[in-house]
Amino acid sequence: QIAFYLAQQILTMGMKVKIIENDRKRCMELCEFLPTATIINSDGTDQDVLMEEKLEGADSFIALTESDEANLIISMFAKSKGVAKVITKINRSKYMNVMQQMEIDSFISQQLITSNTIARYVRAMQNTEGSSVETLYKFVDDKAEAIEFIATGNTRHIYEHLKDLKLKK
Repeated sequence: QIAFYLAQQILTMGMKVKIIENDRKRCMELCEFLPTATIINSDGTDQDVLMEEKLEGADSFIALTESDEANLIISMFAKSKGVAKVITKINRSKYMNVMQQMEIDSFISQQLITSNTIARYVRAMQNTEGSSVETLYKFVDDKAEAIEFIATGNTRHIYEHLKDLKLKK
């Protein structure tokens, strides 16, 4: 599903898309719904298949299998072949440190996306009365956050010192 929706977005930007899918029935569906994409019925974790499909000339590579381990291995392979931008889907957060050490460019995690979306929504709801959240920044491996607010004439605590505010933990 992720590959389908992502391919739709990439195709609308005028870029070429190539999907390697092991399930023949799913390949037929993808061919029908993504007629301008190249759909290949094969094992996307097979290095020979990736080389046949010109992995070395690719601008980007996205690993979206259901296996974190397979995604990591084929992402490392793509990186070793000089692919400029490698994006890897992971399900278990314990692999994030491994990916950073191996210089994988980006990763996506459904758990992180969901938790960040919920956190943004909750913060926005908490702040609708006074100021509003402009931007939420996450850094230090998502262990720290900075929130940008726009202060208006109605903003509570506008002339108070931060040290004097009673903040939630």
